[in-house]
Amino acid sequence: MNRVFSFLGSGFFLLLFLCSSSFAQTDSTTSLDLDGKWGLSFHLYRDITLHPSDGKLISIRKMTDNTHAWRMGLSFSALNSEEESNISFNGSAIRQWYFDVDNSTRPYFGLGLQLGYYHEWLRNIQEIDLSVGPSVHIGIEWFVNNHISFSGEYGAVLLTEFTFRKNSSQLAWNSDKFYNDQNTFWLVVQEVRTGVAIYFW
Repeated sequence: MNRVFSFLGSGFFLLLFLCSSSFAQTDSTTSLDLDGKWGLSFHLYRDITLHPSDGKLISIRKMTDNTHAWRMGLSFSALNSEEESNISFNGSAIRQWYFDVDNSTRPYFGLGLQLGYYHEWLRNIQEIDLSVGPSVHIGIEWFVNNHISFSGEYGAVLLTEFTFRKNSSQLAWNSDKFYNDQNTFWLVVQEVRTGVAIYFW
């Protein structure tokens, strides 16, 4: 099933490029004024629903001019039960550079930073996970007009996670402090993402 969605996503990416390129032959930036615009970004997921992009609760973007943009995402979650409680924050910031800005169809390249914080309380044990890492993104975006665009994107994140634990049991030798339990490194390669951005002002 994952291969099916990956194939469909790749097909959408190619279709977007071919179709939007044909529009771009007669459409130029003379009708586009993106400088300074703010907007919201969404990605189309497997259940055919729209969600904020970059896996965040909210994802906003800022066009600093016609060739550069910022994407910023933030998410938060919390759980509180008798046996377990946890809280997590995740954030991202991505800088995009657009190419071929004379057309409404614009390939882009992005570099970003991902940050994560997770704190769990499980009986006598506390655990804190801190993650940080750079991300890289390549894609193509078709600006239908000044207020909406469609995109296809690949991306990857190289994450480093630091895990700290504290055992509050009186029998534990380290009951009074957190200690560094482990450090983990991994590369997360994202499937092709199709999305839409809506610009307001």
